Amino acid sequence: MMLNPAKCAFRVGSGKCLGLMVSKRVIEENPDKIKAILDMESPRSVKDVQKLTGRVVALGTFISKSEDKPKASGRLIKWAIKLGQFDIKYKRRTAMKAQALADFVVECTIPNPEVGGREDTEPQGIEDSEGGHDKEKELWVLYFDGASKINSSGAGLVLQIPDGLLIEYAMKLNFLTTNNEAEYEALIAGLGLAGTLGVKNLEVSGDSKLVVSQVKGESGARDEPMTKNRRLVRAMMTQFDECRLKHIPREENNKVDALSKFASSKIKESSGSVPDEARLALEEVHEGICGQYLGGRALAHKITRLGFYWQEMIVDAKEYVKRCDRCQKHAPVVRQPPKMLTSINSPIPFAMWGMNILEPFPMATTQRKFLIVAIDYFSKWIEAKPLAKIMTKQVYQFLTTCRVTTGATPFMLAYGAEAVVTLEISHSSPRIQAYNAEENEEGKRLALDLIDEVRDIVHAKIAKYQKNASFYYNLRVKESFFKQGDFVLRRWKLLD
Repeated sequence: MMLNPAKCAFRVGSGKCLGLMVSKRVIEENPDKIKAILDMESPRSVKDVQKLTGRVVALGTFISKSEDKPKASGRLIKWAIKLGQFDIKYKRRTAMKAQALADFVVECTIPNPEVGGREDTEPQGIEDSEGGHDKEKELWVLYFDGASKINSSGAGLVLQIPDGLLIEYAMKLNFLTTNNEAEYEALIAGLGLAGTLGVKNLEVSGDSKLVVSQVKGESGARDEPMTKNRRLVRAMMTQFDECRLKHIPREENNKVDALSKFASSKIKESSGSVPDEARLALEEVHEGICGQYLGGRALAHKITRLGFYWQEMIVDAKEYVKRCDRCQKHAPVVRQPPKMLTSINSPIPFAMWGMNILEPFPMATTQRKFLIVAIDYFSKWIEAKPLAKIMTKQVYQFLTTCRVTTGATPFMLAYGAEAVVTLEISHSSPRIQAYNAEENEEGKRLALDLIDEVRDIVHAKIAKYQKNASFYYNLRVKESFFKQGDFVLRRWKLLD
């Protein structure tokens, strides 16, 4: 804004107005706004002059761009006025993976300096609100279960700390076991985990009545592996101040049972934590309220933006999308062939062949509605030609026309010699003028003797043609492999 002091009158002697110093005589710049320019030292070297030139160029670029976008600036000002009434603060987004690890460390750090945890800073002698026990008397609860299948085995663990936090773990066993041995492996892994965390008082619960009774001594172990496992479990239980083992019904051990079955399945090849929130997040984001039925990678990225993270997130998202019924039904139809092209070569091209006339068909261009078809009985190779009318002349032309695939006529492959065409008869070609029945019969026998060489040459041409056709066909192939027991989507088309 430019004001003319001679035409303006102000009731104040001097002061600030619109960022400018206004006085009775003149309008000047605000010294506070140009303090950096006033305090700038004069350039003393070539390098200082270059710095000053760069700053002037940058300032000019900024001013020119700000003048090119007055509308955008106006909208920003309006939004700034509307949002100014709210207490909005900018906070940089941190990496979800690092934040998840930090939250895990804070929640699961043990107050025991012997295992690297933080020291307990609370005064000694202070009891909890119930007036009960010290922290060393707090009881941890371990749930274990094992599952064994034909080709894989797994173990599931749930460790509940005194404040109620659950630590879930699924462990895949890389060796074949029986179901009872898998139960023992789960119990051994759980006791090792509790010992590593420095647990002093532990309660162990499992749904295997046989394992619980054997460890307690209520029943004996007959097999040598079971005896070794029982001895190892009893030895590991001595590291705790208190360790109780009890049997619970399977209904109370559902979560651990699901973890063990998950670990023993073929879907996962590695062990790790399997939070229930992960499956709920996949279901809600993919097909819940405002679900977009995204692909695997896009689904994983959106879940990350919502604040969730776990190992193998992208793999889980892709597997979930593959099992979505609606995604399969409404997916684009794949036109690419699923298998490579397999060519069949005939040892004797057109050694046995047949020809037929198919009609009538719907009329096509040039009134063609008949079809002459010749087929090789061995390789099922088909040669076809559409015609408007069926005449002896047209059939004869079909038999005496050279084919691209073979480089020879069907008549040549059958009899070893070329047939006499109608043009040769009407114009008296040399073959017609010098025709001799005896010499023609001898030539036919000689052609039949040499027909194997002709067929070998044609066989090589067919192989080359099939190789080129397979090359271009296989460029479009998207191979699909199925195993026994896989479910596939069958598309039905209703016919009138």
